[in-house]
Amino acid sequence: MPIGYWIKQADVLLTNGINAIQNMQGIDRTGWQILHTLHTQANATMDQVTDLLKPFADPTTMKKTVEHLVTNGWVSSTDEKFYLTISGEAFHANCLQQQTAFRERSMQHISAEDYETTVNTLRQLVQNLS
Repeated sequence: MPIGYWIKQADVLLTNGINAIQNMQGIDRTGWQILHTLHTQANATMDQVTDLLKPFADPTTMKKTVEHLVTNGWVSSTDEKFYLTISGEAFHANCLQQQTAFRERSMQHISAEDYETTVNTLRQLVQNLS
């Protein structure tokens, strides 16, 4: 099978696995990515979050997902800047624990060197085609 097949299969399996884990918590992969982004970059604007995560979701989906996170009390905003609330930080920690276990499972039998080679290869493939 060509590389495109394996890239697509990996993306589908990662997305489905992450969504299954996070759906039990009431979010999806996009929600997790927004939570994690706000955990690492507090006080980001909607434009900053959308720009960082544009490979994963369109601006409309991002906005709806942020609204869902706000409605659940995990995210709040001041002066158009978003941040995790106290309950959002606790929620993120719980989700991160589950994400970490999933990552560990997905990386079984893959050395750090092989992972780095794969990422570098895919990065170069993207640069070649951009």
